Amino acid sequence: MAIVDEELPTTIFDFLPCFFQVIGIMVLVSWLNPWAFIPSGIATMCMLYIRYRFAHCSRDLKRLEGITRSPFYSYLTSTIHGLKVIRSCHAENICASEFFSHVDTNTRVEYLFLTTTRWAVIRFDWVTVFFVAIVTLLSIGLRVFGRQFSSADIALTLSYSLSLMGLLQWTIRQSVEIETKMTSVERILEYCSLGQETSVQRLPKYEPSINWPSHGRIVFDNVSISYFQDSPLVLRGISLNIEPG
Repeated sequence: MAIVDEELPTTIFDFLPCFFQVIGIMVLVSWLNPWAFIPSGIATMCMLYIRYRFAHCSRDLKRLEGITRSPFYSYLTSTIHGLKVIRSCHAENICASEFFSHVDTNTRVEYLFLTTTRWAVIRFDWVTVFFVAIVTLLSIGLRVFGRQFSSADIALTLSYSLSLMGLLQWTIRQSVEIETKMTSVERILEYCSLGQETSVQRLPKYEPSINWPSHGRIVFDNVSISYFQDSPLVLRGISLNIEPG
């Protein structure tokens, strides 16, 4: 819930201004130097392809991270509530081993998620380096041989090209971050769509009387119990009498 209420809106508000800034810078760079539109388009397609490969893996890992985090917190809560029983049974080592097992499972997924993020960032940086190199060589070549642009136009083109690639990289990463954090919304919707447990239905002849219980005696007369209607019996033909006091 904290991700949906706090982190997801912040990420969306960070993504939208960056996205519109990227569009504006691309229009400006293309207007200053139309030849720069070619490498910028190629770099954008390369980054989108990396994003496509990165988003699938990142989304699944984030989903696994959420799934493995729930047992970690639930086991911690159960351990705190049952601490007296654990100590009385001298089961500290067993509980600690199970707790560390849950922690290790969650940590493995978190490590894979961070590794995947670094994988994408390194490739984004490679694309940025090649883009800046191509734009620089192209601008210098047009200045030296074509005499088409002034030094001020070339400097402005290079300046905005550098900021464009950094901003585009961050925008793509934020879009992937939004997609991965939407897995929290997905889990909430899954919990909301869970069916309610069926209420216990008793036959009218088994309904207790209004003044029940009238005394403290408990009687089981040939009682058989199963967890479900068609499941095997777990208790069969139990008869006992517990007197009051």
